[in-house]
Amino acid sequence: MGFALAYGGLAQLLAGMWEFRNRNVFGATAFSTYGAFWIGVAVYFFWVVPEFKPTALQLSNDLGWISVAFVIFNTYMLLWSLFVNRAVFAVFLTLEVTFILLAIGTSPTAPTW
Repeated sequence: MGFALAYGGLAQLLAGMWEFRNRNVFGATAFSTYGAFWIGVAVYFFWVVPEFKPTALQLSNDLGWISVAFVIFNTYMLLWSLFVNRAVFAVFLTLEVTFILLAIGTSPTAPTW
């Protein structure tokens, strides 16, 4: 979780602010949002989980809804990345697949193989 907070969260949030300064709205939105995502995940596991002690079903439900939210966000970014370049599109395409699988895997009704 330390890497989620420091590298995934803070570093991407800072990169987003630098992109904002460079007037790159797409980069600023992408980096800042994913930085905030990782900070949010770290806060959830550092403070929310120990404080409220959710059951496995509640934890799965929370992570599932977070994943669904990011599937929606990432879909918009994937569509806008068509106007950037192929490499950026490939990144968002892999993120889309990842978050869809994560949303399915963390769903409380997901099959247990």
